[in-house]
Amino acid sequence: MKRIIIKGARQHNLKNIDLDLPRNKLVVVSGVSGSGKSSLVFDTLYQESRRRFLETLPTYVLQFMERIPRPDVEQLSGLSPAVAVEQRNPVNTSRSTVGTITEIYDYLRLIYARAGVTSCPGCGRKVRPDSPETVSQELFASHEHCRAIVTFQPALSDKITAETLRESLLALGFIRLISLADGKTLRLNDQNDIAGLDPSAPLHVVVDRVKIEPRNRSRLAESLAVAFSHGESFLRVLIEGLDEPLLFSQQYHCASCDSYFPEPTPNLFSFNNPYGACATCRGFGNLLDYDLRLIVPDEGRTLAGGALDPWTKPRYEGRRSKLRTFCSEREIDMQTPWRELPEHARSLLLGGDSWFEGLLPFLHHLERKKYKQYIRFFLRRYQSERTCPDCRGSRLRSQANQVLLAGETISSVAEMSIERLREHFGGLDRKLTPKRAEAVSELIDEISSRLDFMLEVGLGYLTLSRLTRTLSGGEYQRIMLTRLLGSGLTDTLFVLDEPTIGLHQRDTRQLVSVLRNLVSRGNSLLVVEHDREVIGSADHVVELGPASGEQGGRVLFSGQVKKFLTTKSATAGYLANPEIEKKAK
Repeated sequence: MKRIIIKGARQHNLKNIDLDLPRNKLVVVSGVSGSGKSSLVFDTLYQESRRRFLETLPTYVLQFMERIPRPDVEQLSGLSPAVAVEQRNPVNTSRSTVGTITEIYDYLRLIYARAGVTSCPGCGRKVRPDSPETVSQELFASHEHCRAIVTFQPALSDKITAETLRESLLALGFIRLISLADGKTLRLNDQNDIAGLDPSAPLHVVVDRVKIEPRNRSRLAESLAVAFSHGESFLRVLIEGLDEPLLFSQQYHCASCDSYFPEPTPNLFSFNNPYGACATCRGFGNLLDYDLRLIVPDEGRTLAGGALDPWTKPRYEGRRSKLRTFCSEREIDMQTPWRELPEHARSLLLGGDSWFEGLLPFLHHLERKKYKQYIRFFLRRYQSERTCPDCRGSRLRSQANQVLLAGETISSVAEMSIERLREHFGGLDRKLTPKRAEAVSELIDEISSRLDFMLEVGLGYLTLSRLTRTLSGGEYQRIMLTRLLGSGLTDTLFVLDEPTIGLHQRDTRQLVSVLRNLVSRGNSLLVVEHDREVIGSADHVVELGPASGEQGGRVLFSGQVKKFLTTKSATAGYLANPEIEKKAK
């Protein structure tokens, strides 16, 4: 069916209207405020689409869903599954950011997990897990034609005796040990050597003694694999002429600093996952701390006049009595303004001592009762946000920001503006090795595409770290548009409510291009709008009126823009100018 047919719509102030709307087109519904635009678009079409979707769900699932009443309409056919993007920002959590809501940050996490390079903060070296192949390549690159001894350290404990160690190693086929302290070699089948064996000494098992030459390449790789296997992912290679052995690990371990790092996984870069979130702020990026400016809002007040605000509440008369007794004993003048009190006196009043519970310990003591709502509200009045000292606002554990990609951490990338970020990703593949670039090429393309959508709707000034709850309704609506573009939906009815509010005329033209893009993918767009640019670009226009409230709810016009401009309605007169007429033709 190529039309959306509405018959007998009477929702709210609609006057039993009939409409025939084209599908897979950009349809704009206009009219004065209160004329019934939202009643038609959101409360009739969108609500009926949602209701029909819920009817397809099993009865068991429906009992957990909110019931949606059928709108007051006689017949409604040709309706596609609908998605509404309203002109409001429903997000109020601090967990959601521009990066997470657009899913760009999710792709970022995958890119850093696949192509990021861990850098040791102590020595600055790149940290990567070794393998027999990479160790062999390094040995051939730096020590070819040298003699090497491949060793590993056996797992030891206080309960292992020298004889037990000897029998276990002989059973595995190893016959030599080497002491890293003096370089002495011990034979396990020689009783004289074993007599003085100390299992707690820094001894290593010799896997192989081999010369690093091309003809021994496969033998060397096999010995390295055996050493990794028995050495719990660690091995040492003693090179002839070098004083210190070379340490290799199959883990993310820096041999120079003896530091371990977690494997870069997507969860490591997620502040909404306990594994990646900063342990101090739990992934919020800031902490709630008691603020002296809120506890003592007026330093000109005296203690008697309520300088300590929490204890001025009626329920804390007992605290005020203890305060008077304490000040009397410590000779603290309750008639002196707070700012004029000696420093030691203010410290005692805030921190307390063995007899007197100061104000800060009192507030901390109340935190044990935060399960009570009024306690939470009371404490929140004296707290303010401060940047987390551990993650410095990045929300991530420190190890996550030790993974670099093209010299940038994931937190620094999230702080870039969308415009700057698009430039960064435009040349990112050239900054990576061919293997890493191939591994993330599709992810880079997906991020670049979504960044382009955001630039098209005039959001180039935002950053991925921007909290979603701080966005205006128009910004949120345009972000949701970019998300819909990236979803690849087809044959869907998109319902929008004045998406151009707050936009410059240049950005409005870009938004129209985005709307046309959605239509070109086989979707239907139903937009409540008053903007010249959007109405002039519509395939079909509906005007409701003639006035608001009871005087509205009637269809004044339904048809193409070119015909609409010839009517005598107020909206058509507003649009009738050469520029719009030219576009309509």
